[in-house]
Amino acid sequence: MTEPSEMHEAMCPALTGDRCTCERNDPAVDKAWARFCGGIGDGPDAPYPGMISAFERYYSQSFTDKDWRNEASVWAAAWKQALLTAAAPTTQPAPQQEALEPVAWQSRTRPTWGGNDRPWSPWEPCTKGQAEDCWKTPLLHDWAYEARALYTAPQPSPAAQGDALDAARWRALLACGRIRIIGTAGVTGTGAHDPKALDPNKQPCGNYVHFGAEFWSTFPDQDYYNTKENPAYARATLTEFADAARAAQEGSKA
Repeated sequence: MTEPSEMHEAMCPALTGDRCTCERNDPAVDKAWARFCGGIGDGPDAPYPGMISAFERYYSQSFTDKDWRNEASVWAAAWKQALLTAAAPTTQPAPQQEALEPVAWQSRTRPTWGGNDRPWSPWEPCTKGQAEDCWKTPLLHDWAYEARALYTAPQPSPAAQGDALDAARWRALLACGRIRIIGTAGVTGTGAHDPKALDPNKQPCGNYVHFGAEFWSTFPDQDYYNTKENPAYARATLTEFADAARAAQEGSKA
């Protein structure tokens, strides 16, 4: 007969006096699970506040019930990932506004004799060709000419367009067919610039980073490049160099 104090699964034959068929857990596993449940807590200072109460509302089972620890483990892992995802900053760039075609043009003039403080005439409608003439020849026979294009929606500023082009060029550089790093100084290989990294003379590099490299815009044997070399290290080296250069340039402006 089984001792009355033993606990069994609902359909275990031991409950009717036969041999127990319950799965027995390793005591070390049970102790580890108890420590986990005791340490994770559910108060406001817990690592994941609200997780245990949410589990118990959903399953109507105790989070610490060892027979439910598979579900509890999955729940905890999913809860942690959800918190990390919610806290992570978005990496998607804001959609760029597409430049539209002008719908009209205007021009204006002012005389240049007698000084540069003469007022401009009011803006008046003109054709696209006339506007282009003003842009090509802004000063003619003692008259200054200006022209502008008109749109139905705000247009990206030239600075914003230049920033987008710079970003596209940088991404293209990092993604080029092959980068072969020949030698470095002050590079950690992680992609994160560290001013305390040591140079070959075992001295902190500060914002000094050096590397030698060869670049291919395209490379036919990508399998060779990906297996025989280290593309991630090459990209990390470029990133660290760029960050060190930015830090050095910003420091010189201070």
